[in-house]
Amino acid sequence: MTGAWGEAQLKRVLELGGLEESVHYDCQETFTSPGSDRRDLRTDVLVKMPDDRWLVIDAKTTMSAYVDYVRADGDAKDDPRARIVASVKNHVDELRNAAYHRNLAATTGRKLLNTMLMYIPFDEVFLIAMKAEVSVSGERILLREYARRNDIVFVNSSSLMPVIRLVEMLWARDKAD
Repeated sequence: MTGAWGEAQLKRVLELGGLEESVHYDCQETFTSPGSDRRDLRTDVLVKMPDDRWLVIDAKTTMSAYVDYVRADGDAKDDPRARIVASVKNHVDELRNAAYHRNLAATTGRKLLNTMLMYIPFDEVFLIAMKAEVSVSGERILLREYARRNDIVFVNSSSLMPVIRLVEMLWARDKAD
């Protein structure tokens, strides 16, 4: 249910940005990939770009940890904050393992950009993810750097809008040519 809410928010941002479903993007496409550790993979959104390129946007909602975080005061925020960070890191790992740019290309022939966008609808969760540090192979690094190393960029509604606008401008330029 919370995943569906996040996906609905993502779809709303795409529509507010001027993109049309089935014209500029597709939702909830499921495919099977032998190169993945999961049998069926499902993208939240695939944004179509000129030159038959595609951009994966995946929504991440950490509703229960977020609600606990908002309700807590002082030091009581530490546990829900840690759950938020762990949830976002796990989602980065899931996206990395899905390897959409490789697996979707292999099964459908689509050319995907190597970088995926992880849409985080709650601004507070987005800010926590942007500032959080995680341990990777004994090294403390920013969670956003860990994501970047895995070809994933965190976006919220505000930071996604310029990307959508860029896609819209690319389509307008492509149409004019």
